[in-house]
Amino acid sequence: MPKSLSLAVVDRLLTKAVKERQKHLESLARIDTLFATFGISPCAAEPALVEPVKAFVAAPAGKKSRRRKHFGQTGAEFVLGLLSGDKALPTAELNAAWIASGRKGNADNTLYLMTKAKQVKRTPRNDGPGSNYTAA
Repeated sequence: MPKSLSLAVVDRLLTKAVKERQKHLESLARIDTLFATFGISPCAAEPALVEPVKAFVAAPAGKKSRRRKHFGQTGAEFVLGLLSGDKALPTAELNAAWIASGRKGNADNTLYLMTKAKQVKRTPRNDGPGSNYTAA
């Protein structure tokens, strides 16, 4: 900001501030009229000018946090159990079994990690979307 303001700039800023103040006064007059119509005292409860900033906002009352389910076997063990022997299953069937067992989401992430760790072998399907998986 420049060290010295020209008179024209100061005049323009003050004029703008006076107009804005007048708008606020008119709005307050309308609010006071409305309060008087309903018999409300505007000075009954003065709000604090500045509210302290909360570092942590608690969850609304009545909302419970999500709880994780615990299963008898890990996701990888579950998938390997489905692929026991030389059985090859497509992704859709693995995902259907995953959901039927009560697990959330689908088995895609687990299948990816197991393929990367070479626990299962993935072969693309020629007859449609998805892949076939077999135990490695």
